[in-house]
Amino acid sequence: KQEENKCQRAALGLMGVLPQAPATRIDLAIFAANKSFMGHNATEQFLNGLYNRSCGQATWSDQVTQVSPRFKWYTATLGNLAFIALFMFVFVNLPTPDTMEDTLRESDAGALATVDRAEWILWLWVSTYIFYEITQLKDDFEWSFTKYIMASGNQLDATSAIVFCVAFVCRAIPTRKAYVTAVGLFMLNLLVWGLRINANFSIIKTQGVIHIAVVRIISRNVVPFIVFAAAVIICFEV
Repeated sequence: KQEENKCQRAALGLMGVLPQAPATRIDLAIFAANKSFMGHNATEQFLNGLYNRSCGQATWSDQVTQVSPRFKWYTATLGNLAFIALFMFVFVNLPTPDTMEDTLRESDAGALATVDRAEWILWLWVSTYIFYEITQLKDDFEWSFTKYIMASGNQLDATSAIVFCVAFVCRAIPTRKAYVTAVGLFMLNLLVWGLRINANFSIIKTQGVIHIAVVRIISRNVVPFIVFAAAVIICFEV
């Protein structure tokens, strides 16, 4: 009991308040980084209440539908899974560099003329995704990119958006080198979206721990290999 009181006083000290001042377990968990408060039954009940209640004070669509964060999580996750399925389909069916070079040599229509219907749907979807990120940067962060990038999950979103923009530019350039670069950027973005999907499921307790482990493994072992493989593909045009 003394050790518990000592930890609580230390947590309150980190919060900059007096031990007698009122403080919720949520505040203590966040500001003191003490996970024991997050495991308390009252804390979980409070978070579950937030997760399942209707939210009608955000956007006009929320006010009309009155949906809960749980429902929004399901729809967002299904949308992301559909996007990555289309992304993988387009990536697998991309023509080889030799085929693309022959097509460009035989036609004067330009590189974008080789884009099929599925890839155009992907790029249209990407444009709406980038537009949403720009809207979020304007409305929620008042054009402060520093605040935007520090928000949860926005590092992956910003990375994916930037890579997609560069990949589209490379895709529009009618040279073999640019096309191979676009393919390498596609491969890199598949990894980013894999992490993004995994982050979506981190709301589940066990998956949250797995997400932390996966991010560390990828950052230490997989990313260097991906960078090396992308460099080989771009430099040797394989």
